[in-house]
Amino acid sequence: MARCCQPVPGDDIAGYITVGRGVSVHRNDCQNFLHAIDEAPERFIEVSWGRQESERYPVDLVLHAYDRRDLMRDITSLLSELKINLLTLNSSFNRGENTVQTLMTIEINSLNRLSHVMDKLQQLPNVMSVKRQSR
Repeated sequence: MARCCQPVPGDDIAGYITVGRGVSVHRNDCQNFLHAIDEAPERFIEVSWGRQESERYPVDLVLHAYDRRDLMRDITSLLSELKINLLTLNSSFNRGENTVQTLMTIEINSLNRLSHVMDKLQQLPNVMSVKRQSR
């Protein structure tokens, strides 16, 4: 699985035959994949998801919110409630705009589950946006 776009089951995916590392699986909209295919289209290979959804995949999210007391507690409590494993959490505060940008890595087993988690995060008070981050 490509680290740049972190595909999860349900994403449209394609493969790229690497030199010495086998096939790298990317989301179809991954900029790194699109660039590589432009450079060497013969390395493109069709791939598909198997039926197994018990495996978990890391996904990077970016959450933007207006700062408020207990925002981080609410984020982590929600993830815990949803039984989502939080791998990393890093927040930065913009004093001039009174906003917080939170980068987090969670483990997900499907695109539907990811959409559900992102919707729930979006519903937290003061949250402006929640998006997948590309590396």
